[in-house]
Amino acid sequence: MSNIYCSTTVLLVENFDVELTDKPVKVYNFQVEDFHTYYAGGLGVLVHNASNEYKTKTVRTAKGEEKIPIVDKPGSPSWKQAVKELRSARKKGNNYIASNRQQAEQLINEAMPDLPKAETYATNAPKSNYQIHPIDNEYNMPHICYHDWAKGKHNGSAGHIFWEE
Repeated sequence: MSNIYCSTTVLLVENFDVELTDKPVKVYNFQVEDFHTYYAGGLGVLVHNASNEYKTKTVRTAKGEEKIPIVDKPGSPSWKQAVKELRSARKKGNNYIASNRQQAEQLINEAMPDLPKAETYATNAPKSNYQIHPIDNEYNMPHICYHDWAKGKHNGSAGHIFWEE
């Protein structure tokens, strides 16, 4: 990895050409986990990662249609950000989408390791718990419904972690 010095020439590409070919061309779409800006290729091209904003998906919720952030695989920047946000979340509406049920449970357990799992729709569950819910009249995706009210309503949080079926 190289350093950029004040004498380094930096160019911003604003115009580009698109060439249509009949042959397939291999392309790569990836994120560099620990670096926001890095050099790529032998030409020393400086590449800037996209912002840390989440990709989103529209989900039907009790509030209506909502754009919910999609969390990438465990350990990814979006995963780490979701864990951080879940740990510091307050009040209701802390919602995310994981790839599958296993990753949804892994996310809630990593963010809130002391949160017990309760039976689905349990009426006698502790005030802090998470439950696995199927698709229902309010939500069009299966999800974890969690409540963490151990420190009271002002210092606790509630939300959902959805996943694709």
